[in-house]
Amino acid sequence: MVIIKLDFGPTQKIITEELIEDMINWVPRRFRLHDFDKPLKPPKELGDRQEDWNLRFPFQETFVPSFKEMCPLINHIPFTSKSGKAYYTFLKNVSDSDVEAVQDWLKTIEGYVALRDCLAISFAIDYDRVGGNPDNERTHIG
Repeated sequence: MVIIKLDFGPTQKIITEELIEDMINWVPRRFRLHDFDKPLKPPKELGDRQEDWNLRFPFQETFVPSFKEMCPLINHIPFTSKSGKAYYTFLKNVSDSDVEAVQDWLKTIEGYVALRDCLAISFAIDYDRVGGNPDNERTHIG
């Protein structure tokens, strides 16, 4: 018997008026991993009890669907901080090639700005203002 499995990409939530109203209050609304403190940390870097690689994002939107799409075979356990301000995933029983795949994915996206705009995956080429600060000058892209 032949089994055909279709992959339609990341799951898109239904965009409702309530979701849009919530989105307006999300902080941060955009983030570039290049500005983040080392999102991938090896075992023991966060303490002696840390047995697995740790991958941390400033928010779940865009980063998590992108990770799941680009690194689908990597065994991981998701976790959200108590404050709800950070999303973690612990990479379980990963090989060196798995870690390398995650590092390659991070290098690919680190220069782009991840957006929280109700879409499953949404990246911008750059901020429209230097450093993402609305008081700064426009960037070349902006």
